[in-house]
Amino acid sequence: MIRPGVNGAFGGGAIALVATAAYALSMVMVRLYSRTESNVAMIFYGNIVVIAATGVQMPFLWLTPGWGDGGLLALVGFLGGVGTLMLAQGFRMATPSLVVPFEYTGMIWGVALSFLSGVISLTFGLGSGLSLS
Repeated sequence: MIRPGVNGAFGGGAIALVATAAYALSMVMVRLYSRTESNVAMIFYGNIVVIAATGVQMPFLWLTPGWGDGGLLALVGFLGGVGTLMLAQGFRMATPSLVVPFEYTGMIWGVALSFLSGVISLTFGLGSGLSLS
């Protein structure tokens, strides 16, 4: 949720808007490319784009993780990869109108986990409830 007037037109709100548009475009592209490409090929090419875009920042921002953090990073990478394969297969087999509602559960999970960690403010909770209704 973006509260008007808090951060202006730039900052986190603009990043969220660009990320949402890029994600929507990627879902459309998955549907189109699933006719000719395998799931593994689509995910590989998508990851190459992400590596190229974020790799330029790596020399300036990289912090070597400890063993515990490295293990969690590997677990998140594995689960994310499996989830991405399943999502690509879902878009291949079903119409987007059947698959996309499952994507909206991400908003519910985000709100629930934020609530459990004590991050949610009253205005955020009210705005999220209004959006979900």
